[in-house]
Order: sequence, then C-alpha cells, then structure tokens
Amino acid sequence: MKIYQEQGQVKQVLYNLVLITAGSLLMSVAVMGIFVHHDFMVSGIFGTGMLIYYATGMGSPAFWYALACIPVGLIAYFMVSRRFFLYSIYAIAATALTVQFIPWPTIPITDPLLAAVAGGAINGIGAGVTLRSQGSDGGVSILAIAMHQKFGTRVGQVNFSYNFILFLLGFSILPLDNILYSIIAMFISTQTMEYVASLFNERKVAMIISPHAKAIADKIMDDLNRGVTLLPGKGGFTGQERTVILTVIHNYQIKRLEEAVFSIDQQAFVIVENTFNVLGSGFSKRKIY
Repeated sequence: MKIYQEQGQVKQVLYNLVLITAGSLLMSVAVMGIFVHHDFMVSGIFGTGMLIYYATGMGSPAFWYALACIPVGLIAYFMVSRRFFLYSIYAIAATALTVQFIPWPTIPITDPLLAAVAGGAINGIGAGVTLRSQGSDGGVSILAIAMHQKFGTRVGQVNFSYNFILFLLGFSILPLDNILYSIIAMFISTQTMEYVASLFNERKVAMIISPHAKAIADKIMDDLNRGVTLLPGKGGFTGQERTVILTVIHNYQIKRLEEAVFSIDQQAFVIVENTFNVLGSGFSKRKIY
C-alpha cells in the first residue's frame, strides 16, 4: 500500500511539473513571440520587470522578473504552503530561463489589434494551464492565490487590479496606443486564464419540484447515475407541502435529465443553473496548495 501511495505522489508531482512547464512555455511564446515585437507591455510581475529594465537600462527583463519574485515567493511560503512555494519557484525559474535563453521566433502578426488578441489568448492559456496545477505561474498569481485562500477573492480580479496599476505607470514610458493594445491583451488574457483554470469543472445544479418527486429521484439515480438530495418545501401561495429534488449533473446530461423528469411529470418545475466548483464524489477533488 505504501509503495502505491508513493507512486501516486510521484505521478502527481510529475503531472504538476508538466502543467507548470507547459504553461511557462506558452507564456514565453506570447511575451517573446508577440508582445516584445509590438512594444506591448506585459502584465504581472514580468511586466514590472520590463518597466524596471526600461527605466534603468540595466540587466534584462527576465533578471528583474526573477528578482521581483523573491518577496512574492516568501508570501507563497508563509501564506499558502511549502509545496505551493516550491512549485511556484520552479515556475519562476522556468519562465525566466525560457524567456532569457530560448530564441523564440517572431509570430508574423502585423496588425497590432490581432497581435493583442492572439498574445493575450496564448498568455491566458499558459497562465490557466499553470493554475490547474498545485502551483502558480510565479507572478501575481501567487498574490492572487494567497488572497483567494485567505479572503475568497477571485484570482482574475487580483490580477486585473495589479495590472491596472502597472499599466498606469507604463503611460510614462510607452506610447498611448501601445498601452491601450496592452490593456486589450491583458483583459483577454485574464478572461482566458479564468476559463482555462475552470475548464472541465463547470457543472449544472438542478432543482426539480413535482408531486412525483420519489419516482423522478429514482429515475435520475438509475438513468443518469447521479445522486440526489430531497429537500422539504412548501408552496408560498397554496401552502402545499412539496419535496424538492436537488442534483448536480454534468453539462452533457441536461437533455437526459429533462427526459427523465418529463417522462414522469409533464408539469414538473425544473430550474437549472451553472456552477463552477463542485467538490465531492464523482466530481472534482478539493485542490490543496
């Protein structure tokens, strides 16, 4: 049993390292293949490193990025966990080294708006892939995850707030058009990152009200292989007692749920809502950093 547990831990570590490496490579492609060649600002701690480089002319953006990440890394160690800290340090090193030493070719996009869209999407995919691991992309995401752990704030909101201040500072260095294109890229990157980070976690919560609740619940459990919870309810107008069925299903099961419900009760009242974080048996496991 202990051998199987150790093998599982090794696979988990390798899986996280693969995600972080892939994410770092994608972000490096966006920065060195698109942003730099259009004189766009980069968001996050790397963008801070670029501003320091532009202002001083010393070192390199990758050097200042790694240096600026030191205090952020300490936040990861003390506010999140030692494991999260180690994964984040690996992400910082991977990003800095791939940017500094890999000769990325220029992606041939001439239109600056298309470059902002493409660069933002690639950068967001890279950040989202990294966030699916038990680490971070090594930049502002460390602060974002620490605040998410402590206060429940959304990762994208923290990234956007930090980058908003960063781009305000950038107005003193780069032309206005470049900053505006950079903001477009940042917005697309933030939205893409949150989408990729939550990919495959989105589910549907269904509430069903019917006098045939027991029969419908049995059919959902038999046909859809999903668990149900029966909640007591009472009609506000009629005062009649009703049993409310609560169940969580995969996206592709919506039509099967409708068929299961309306094959028993054509007058059933069905409410279906999106949910982005379902933890428990049959769904996602709790992510521990």
